Amino acid sequence: SAVTPAPPAPPITITIVGSREGRHALVSGSTTGLAGAQVQAMVKVTGQRRYVAGAIRPVDDEGDFTWRRSTSKRVSIYFTSGTVASNRVTIPARKVIDTARR
Repeated sequence: SAVTPAPPAPPITITIVGSREGRHALVSGSTTGLAGAQVQAMVKVTGQRRYVAGAIRPVDDEGDFTWRRSTSKRVSIYFTSGTVASNRVTIPARKVIDTARR
């Protein structure tokens, strides 16, 4: 009898976008091939020379995850899972409005 081979698994990918909401740096991520897994944040804030391991985030059943950090500094971040890394994003520092000059 003939055997039909299973299609190859899609490559594992991690894609992120970042934004700022007041004092919070926010990241939304989407993945392929990682539903139910975890991803590791690699974070660098203004003044640091290198990326350091941050929070581990769960990936939901649809392949999505979120990350949030309270900081007014500029944040550069990417996520990893095994040998796969996401794109890197930089979230600008919070702009503080000087109300005394108004």
